[in-house]
Amino acid sequence: MCASLLLTGCTHDQHQHKEVKVSLVREFNPSQLDAQAFDVPMPVYSAIYQPLVTYGENGKIEPGLAKSWEVSNNGKDYTFHLKHNIKFNDGSTFNAKAVKFSYG
Repeated sequence: MCASLLLTGCTHDQHQHKEVKVSLVREFNPSQLDAQAFDVPMPVYSAIYQPLVTYGENGKIEPGLAKSWEVSNNGKDYTFHLKHNIKFNDGSTFNAKAVKFSYG
């Protein structure tokens, strides 16, 4: 999986802007980066989106943007308790409404 996402270079100029160049196994349309229609290899998702949970050592599920979660007895309902004071790059607030839109 790591082989499909290869960081080919990082640059940094006098304005402290950073650029990451990524080599992908296939092309995708970068103008459609919405979470619902974004059809790219899985490693690209983690480079663009932060998940509610992450995989730790030995596949252990660990907190990401969710600080905790609960699973119903029948395994069909998941309740995520989100971290507070998280902002998107544009300054808007990360909240349940944003998560619902992403999973929509």
